[in-house]
Amino acid sequence: MGKKRDTKAENALMKKVFDMLPPLPANINEWANENPLGYSKYLFTRRVNGVRYGYCTHCNTESVLSTSAMQTYTWEDSENEQHRHNDKGFCPNCRSRVVFKDAGRGHKKLWDDAYIMVLQPMPDGGIVVSAAFCARDYTKDYHNVQTKYDPQYIMYFNEGQAITFRKSYVYNYGYQWIPMASIPEPGNPQNFWGSVTYKTYCMDCTPETLQNTFFRYCPISNSMKIKKPQLMGKFFALYAKHPVLVERLIKQGFIKVVEEKISRYKNGASPVVDWKKTTVAEALNLDKSGVRAYAKKSLREMAAYQLAYKFGILNPADIEWINEKMTTHDSPKDLSLLLKYASVTKLRQYTNKITKTKKGYASFGDYVDYIRQCQQLKLDLKQKSILYPQDFVQAHAQNTAMLAEIKAEKEMKAAAEIDAAFAVKCKRLAKKYEYTDGTLLIRPAAGKRELFVEGKTLGHCVYTDYADSYIKGELIILFIRKVSNPNIPYYTLELSKEGKIRQCRGKGNCAMTAGVKAFADKWQEELEAPKTKQNKKVASAPAV
Repeated sequence: MGKKRDTKAENALMKKVFDMLPPLPANINEWANENPLGYSKYLFTRRVNGVRYGYCTHCNTESVLSTSAMQTYTWEDSENEQHRHNDKGFCPNCRSRVVFKDAGRGHKKLWDDAYIMVLQPMPDGGIVVSAAFCARDYTKDYHNVQTKYDPQYIMYFNEGQAITFRKSYVYNYGYQWIPMASIPEPGNPQNFWGSVTYKTYCMDCTPETLQNTFFRYCPISNSMKIKKPQLMGKFFALYAKHPVLVERLIKQGFIKVVEEKISRYKNGASPVVDWKKTTVAEALNLDKSGVRAYAKKSLREMAAYQLAYKFGILNPADIEWINEKMTTHDSPKDLSLLLKYASVTKLRQYTNKITKTKKGYASFGDYVDYIRQCQQLKLDLKQKSILYPQDFVQAHAQNTAMLAEIKAEKEMKAAAEIDAAFAVKCKRLAKKYEYTDGTLLIRPAAGKRELFVEGKTLGHCVYTDYADSYIKGELIILFIRKVSNPNIPYYTLELSKEGKIRQCRGKGNCAMTAGVKAFADKWQEELEAPKTKQNKKVASAPAV
């Protein structure tokens, strides 16, 4: 369980923050009108006694457009005079680029808005980040339109402190500010007319703004390039908690480590960081040469070196092999498991050997599965005959069969209840993933009992190694069947939660045929497109 929130302290801090909250910067209108709302400049035109006039919403001035009424004019003025409704031109007075609008036409939906984040120093040495909509409303009178602001979040940061207050509607009380349990990413908001949004802009995120605050040494502006302004709050929260380490990581080139920490998306092969340390070497568990060598490199490369350093592997070729496996496989944990029993050289030789065997299909991932099976069966991996079996495909199949029988004996009684509870989720998966081309079909596994039959029939480890993860929603298992024999196991496909095919195996762990691969590729394309009536109807999962 997480730490219990102290709502009393949060409300006290909220009162303190709002008591000293500064007004928005004096130059915010100028900044907003030139940056996030820089496109919101219009010239509303009308005619009086044959002379055409244009009112500019940027400089709030009406100018003559008809060259016949001008004492002097240029060829640009002549071209500008010809622009009609929705054409792009310029204001004769301020020379701003504008969009022409006929004043007599309706403009009830002419509303421009943007999402901004404003950074300001606080009197107590902290900082506040305000996330707000800024908008210009032309739906009524277009004369003297003002830029208005609607704050959504107020984020306060100081040494060891990070809290966000969200504006929320409370029944019978109206809009109120409420403390949040975590620091959000206040981006991707809905705009006034729909759900599609655009770039979030950030104002005053500069060293000068941070000069007299706790964050004066924070290198967010010059050294760190945050991909999304929405992550600014999470960055300041991390810095408030670990200022020395964050500063050193950025200044020594490990910007990607910090970016990943504050991002929602985590890399499968990422370096392990001890955020309680204050030096980069200690935090990343690297020696000084590793710190120098892997600064500014990818997270995967850093993780590979970290793993090699842990096991005392110094050979560059061996480190490169570990890096390569992290590219194609899911987790450094798999490599850590193998390196407990064998050297990189042996692993490289043996895994190359089994992937080239003619007795059946095998991969690096299969060998990882095999070692885990041996651990479950409590086989002695110190024996070379078990660690490196002569016939790997047969040894893997034997382990799979043994574990399936053991697992089935223990779990089949409870599987019926598990499958019944899983039925609702299976229907949702079916709605998303079912598909047929008339020859083959694909659908989700109905539950553990069906996975047991699938694994036993095809002779692979889908039941022993993946059934529990599938039921928990950690991965997705789908069956490829022939339409002519929808109840007969044919191929089993594992799909990541991101929608990527990890593996697809048939009888005896064989790889996909050309026909099955073409079907799987076509199906992946269909995942991106809406379903049609033709491919929506497929065979439902049979009762087991």
